[in-house]
Amino acid sequence: MYSLDVFIVSYFLDSKSIAYYVIAGSIVKITWFFVDNSGTVFFPKFISNNNKNNNEESIRIIKLTNQVSLLIMFFLILIFIFFGKNILTLLYKPDYQKAYLSTVILLLGSYGMVLYKLFSRYLASKNSFNLLYISLASSIVLNVILNFILIPKWGIEGAAMSSFIAYWHCGLYLVYKLKMPLLSLFNFQELRTWVQQNIVSKNILNKYKKHLK
Repeated sequence: MYSLDVFIVSYFLDSKSIAYYVIAGSIVKITWFFVDNSGTVFFPKFISNNNKNNNEESIRIIKLTNQVSLLIMFFLILIFIFFGKNILTLLYKPDYQKAYLSTVILLLGSYGMVLYKLFSRYLASKNSFNLLYISLASSIVLNVILNFILIPKWGIEGAAMSSFIAYWHCGLYLVYKLKMPLLSLFNFQELRTWVQQNIVSKNILNKYKKHLK
């Protein structure tokens, strides 16, 4: 989708605008680092769970990974909102502050792609690709239509808004089709449980062992 955005931006706007939008897209891809790597790590686990008919464990992993990703993205977005112009100036030059707003819009939309990436690994482990194809294809069509409407009006911010909508559509379509309660992805129950089991309980156990010594 992102490459298609750049192509359409180049059709309507000048080379400087293309450069600003490429920078914005590059920064947004950083927020996908955790979920991309987590998906690769957990993919064999999903296959193993399928063989054991342990679908609940796969869903638990998805929720936990999603909640950690959400926290990471929240802090990254917050940092960029407050310090983004300084970051763009430091990494590139002052003129690239023009990429600030489009970057913020893309960052706010990028969580939709996090959902898609998480569920794509899960569905791939089940050898179920139809939903992925439909989700991605419909998002691309939606993105193209919106780009042709919004870029002439708003420039690279219009392209970013098109991607924002397409990204969320891509992720929420899978959530809807898999009948996953949306709020369950945001309640942080799995993360709290993991922290209690793996950090809090271990600290208590270590203190108990020290007391015995």
